Amino acid sequence: MQIGWLFLRPCVAEVLAVCLSAFLCNDLGNGLCDDLLSSIVVTSWVWCCNLLGRCLCCNLLMFCVVTNIYIYIYIYIYIYICFQIFPRVRYVGLGTDSGIGHELAKYLDSLGFTIFAGVLSATGHGAKSLKETCSERLSILQLDITSSAQIKEAYLEIRRKLQQEGMLWAVINNAGILGFIADGELLPMSSYKQCMDVNFFGPVEISKMFLPLLRQSKGRIINISSLTVTCVGCCSLHGHFSEPLELPCGGLPNESGI
Repeated sequence: MQIGWLFLRPCVAEVLAVCLSAFLCNDLGNGLCDDLLSSIVVTSWVWCCNLLGRCLCCNLLMFCVVTNIYIYIYIYIYIYICFQIFPRVRYVGLGTDSGIGHELAKYLDSLGFTIFAGVLSATGHGAKSLKETCSERLSILQLDITSSAQIKEAYLEIRRKLQQEGMLWAVINNAGILGFIADGELLPMSSYKQCMDVNFFGPVEISKMFLPLLRQSKGRIINISSLTVTCVGCCSLHGHFSEPLELPCGGLPNESGI
């Protein structure tokens, strides 16, 4: 009986560790933990409590005390990460009126990130939906990426808020238009210029504008192009200008310090 309990204690400790880790991730984290952090928490708790269980089995009082101290320190560090670091992480998302940009803004908000959501129309349906479904961490920005004035205004507003607290960790360039699916010879030059402004020059200007803030945090520029590059690229303006969007970013990590 005693021998059986000797081997059973570590197993019980592991089960309790997993349950307690799930409680911490869901309740104390308040939705701020991503999958990676949750897995780290579970693994560490299993290891700590397993060690504690084995120490108890061997009646090593000193090891039990040391292990308990380690666990308390780990809890403190975990809570600090959840409540101090995560809420300060900030992202700028462009093209959040609809589609993947809209859903990404809501998802990042649900994880506890602070979002600056750039929309083509601050009074449109997409902006209203974000205001209704997201928390106060999400800010709506009127941002037409073909307008240099609106880009600069958005940059100044974000920089002003960042001076109070936090850093900018990523800019997500998601805005884009498909254009007309037609023979290139039949399309007017205005269609070419509009598509190039939205799909190429807009993201390039945004990236250049926010580089100083991203350099401070060693952040990231995320460019979302389109499947039309390979799907209907031969007959889509969006397809023609999505792939070149990747070219200006090739040297950014080395040249700009991000």
